[in-house]
Amino acid sequence: MLYDNHRDINMTRPFTLGLYNRVAMGTGHGWAAVQSVLWNCDVDASYGTIGLQKPPTAQNYAIGCKAKKITGKPVNASDFPIGYVEGQNQSGLEPQSLYEAQLAARHGTLPTVAIDNRVSPSLVLIDRDLSLSTDADRLVIISPDGRVVYRFAHLKQHETLSVLRGVHGIFFAYIQINDRATVQKIVL
Repeated sequence: MLYDNHRDINMTRPFTLGLYNRVAMGTGHGWAAVQSVLWNCDVDASYGTIGLQKPPTAQNYAIGCKAKKITGKPVNASDFPIGYVEGQNQSGLEPQSLYEAQLAARHGTLPTVAIDNRVSPSLVLIDRDLSLSTDADRLVIISPDGRVVYRFAHLKQHETLSVLRGVHGIFFAYIQINDRATVQKIVL
């Protein structure tokens, strides 16, 4: 199960997300999730709590999540080690959406290179013209259903591309520099 960019707002209790063994609560629920990922989720870094446990022979993950606390002891009756936590309360997670990056890769629209959070060229959109802050080996514009809308190779810094005039919606830009890449969302 993937929680991608989940946000809790107007919280009424401090405990909001839980990937852990619920033991005999209610009707004896057991494990709420196994092999599951909380990606770039926000339960309020000053208030919310994430319950995250490592199931036997499996794992649960919290990557780039914002929370006051991520604990492996969400309830007293459940005694398992904490799951895998990385980048708690840090900004700049790339890709911002794991789902969107996997969707683009699954449709074969992206070459196989490492998605790297150190690669962060800014894609500038002014009056539907695109420009990159650095040279890029490849830029692929992808629709949400995985279709390649535009494909460019060997772009120079600040080169202007007038390709999105007359189109509306959400698109994804896959930017490759050498053997690293990043995925950014474009909203028109």
